[in-house]
Amino acid sequence: MVCLVNTSSRLWRGRHGDPETKNGCERRLATPDSETAPEAPPPGSSQQTQAPQGVVQHPPFGAMTGIMLHGKLVTTENVADNWKVWKQMWSNYMVITQLEMKPPAYKVALFLHCIGVDALKIFNGFQFDSADDKNDLRKIIQKFDEFTIGELNETFERYTFNSRNQQEKESIDAYVTALRTLAKTCNLCDCMRDSIIRDRIVLGIQDHRTRKRLLQERSLTLAKCIDLCKSSDATNLQLKTISGAPNEDVPTVTQNLTIAKPPERPRAKVKSVQTADEIVAAYPEVFQRELGAIPGTVHLEVEQGATPVLAPPRRVPTSLQVKLRKELDRLQQLEVIAPIDEPTPWVSSLAVAVKKSRALRSCIDARPPNTAMKRERYRPPVLKNILPELSKAKVFSTVDLKSGYWHCVLSPESSVPTTFATLYGRYRWIRLPFGLSPSSEISQNHLTHALENLPVVRIADDILIYGTGEIDEEATANHDRSLRDLLQRCKDRGIVLNPDKMKLRMSENLLSMNTEESQESVSIGEFTSTMESADAVSQDSWGNLPDIEIPAVLKSLERNGVKFGGVPFISTTS
Repeated sequence: MVCLVNTSSRLWRGRHGDPETKNGCERRLATPDSETAPEAPPPGSSQQTQAPQGVVQHPPFGAMTGIMLHGKLVTTENVADNWKVWKQMWSNYMVITQLEMKPPAYKVALFLHCIGVDALKIFNGFQFDSADDKNDLRKIIQKFDEFTIGELNETFERYTFNSRNQQEKESIDAYVTALRTLAKTCNLCDCMRDSIIRDRIVLGIQDHRTRKRLLQERSLTLAKCIDLCKSSDATNLQLKTISGAPNEDVPTVTQNLTIAKPPERPRAKVKSVQTADEIVAAYPEVFQRELGAIPGTVHLEVEQGATPVLAPPRRVPTSLQVKLRKELDRLQQLEVIAPIDEPTPWVSSLAVAVKKSRALRSCIDARPPNTAMKRERYRPPVLKNILPELSKAKVFSTVDLKSGYWHCVLSPESSVPTTFATLYGRYRWIRLPFGLSPSSEISQNHLTHALENLPVVRIADDILIYGTGEIDEEATANHDRSLRDLLQRCKDRGIVLNPDKMKLRMSENLLSMNTEESQESVSIGEFTSTMESADAVSQDSWGNLPDIEIPAVLKSLERNGVKFGGVPFISTTS
């Protein structure tokens, strides 16, 4: 049954028969006596719905079919998408109402009536090649295409199509619909459209296990590809239901957790999509450069009125002098240090140590300038605030900054107080040196700002990446996304990582807490057992400590020969 407007009451009588006519199809013709039309009856009159003598009234064309075109073209926002939808509605309306059978002028008039006032104003501004084009509906629709969509750039449209990946929590049906919509503007031939959409689905879906399954199919059609993706989504949802609610227990510091680098032992690992070598090759700017630089400069402030100290160069063993000269040349070539000839108020000594690799580690003995240096008082992450983030994590990776302090570039005026003396002349640091009292806080602060809003844990030079999820596959996918985001951020911010210290997709959480100055690490297990034996504090009170700076005090006591319960407090790992 169709619904008609009020003006179509006569049409009903014409179709179904009028008692006053023989067959209901006769029209009332004008009589010779009716030269003028009668006056219109007043509104609400019973005569208003009757046709005047001698006038043939035709109801609107939409009323004759019982179908009206709903909605005008909205031109205020997103006009391109609005026009595409309205144009599709108009095409359907033309088919349903058989509008192609009508004269061109009638079609144009009805089109401009239905499209709305705002779009009519746009039409009035169109320039046509000839007056006849104004009565050609195809030309008018083409003009609206050019106005709303513009001239299509096939290369860019295909780039947009090929860049479209499945969004997080986006269903496969929504993803396929988006790809079909984008494909319409790519000028693809009909014989290749389905196969190209199929390939985009394989490359763009989130679940790598489903991608692997699709690649194993030899004769993969678009319909089969969509069916397999739907089946995989349904299976994952069922697995989540079967696995039940996640464990919400949050471990506390009182447990025997390790935040050090323990001896290497076999670990259960989650299979990864990429190996460490593939990641290093994919991000050469992050792993293969010698030195990184975080944008911005560091400003060191010296207390006003502080008395400068001029320290003499330290003696270096003859066996290390050649190595020292080569190390100074290397640092100068990397623009970590620079020679200085002008007088400077502060001059520190250079301290040299030999690493395990027999290379030299050099830093300044900055005890005199440290008494005059202002600190940023940046508060590092507190362990008890980090652990809740990791309670539901299942997959972990760790990366280490390469020469973390040297990522911070000193301003020219801040470089002068870092001057140090050697056997081969005086040098000043261009990058943030080891040994200064504010160096650790400055480095951690700059790294935190460079990696802000990333789901990673930053402690000193170490960065922990973790993945959470109800099942291992979901946790691995979450971890891989976080790892890619971190590597891209490092690439954008000039951060260089050490490929030799990268550990990928471990099933255990290791928080390395190395310090540049001492190269010592703290094991919570050793700490709690030592404190219990000394009856100093209990595990409960250790869990409530506001920070973890107390071990530094106990380290200095141990260096002076103080023991707690006969057990050394700190274990050195080098």
